[in-house]
Amino acid sequence: MIYQLIISIAVAIVFFIFRKLLNKVIKNISEKYEYTTERAFLIKKLNTTVCATLYMLILILIWGVSIKGLSVYFASFFAIAGIALFAAWSVLSNVTSAVILFFEYPIKAGTKLKIQDGDNTIEGEVINLSLFNIEIKTRSGVVYYPNNLAIQKAIIKKVR
Repeated sequence: MIYQLIISIAVAIVFFIFRKLLNKVIKNISEKYEYTTERAFLIKKLNTTVCATLYMLILILIWGVSIKGLSVYFASFFAIAGIALFAAWSVLSNVTSAVILFFEYPIKAGTKLKIQDGDNTIEGEVINLSLFNIEIKTRSGVVYYPNNLAIQKAIIKKVR
């Protein structure tokens, strides 16, 4: 039991350091591309949630919690979660796309861009980027373009 406690504390320290390092990477990327603090905060929150979930799963393995007893609960949970995620696939894909946009596309509020989408091409200035969409001010008004569609289209960043 003392070994489990020591290993649990060691794993907690490793996860704490890992989370801090990832948050530092997120902060550096955010500062490099001059992203808003709200945008970086959302990605950091997602990072913390994923790290906490992994930590809990590892603790379950360390302490030898009976998988037999938990398997029924996990199966039920994942069945319900699977149905819920399938029903809300666009929400999940938009959140995943927001993470991809954060790390891969150097766009931020104030960036002038053009999203190539055939007859539905959008050209304007980014007002805000959220977990679900990009808010773009165009000549005809404000357009909320879903993140999952944005990563599938060519985005042309206009030079000022």
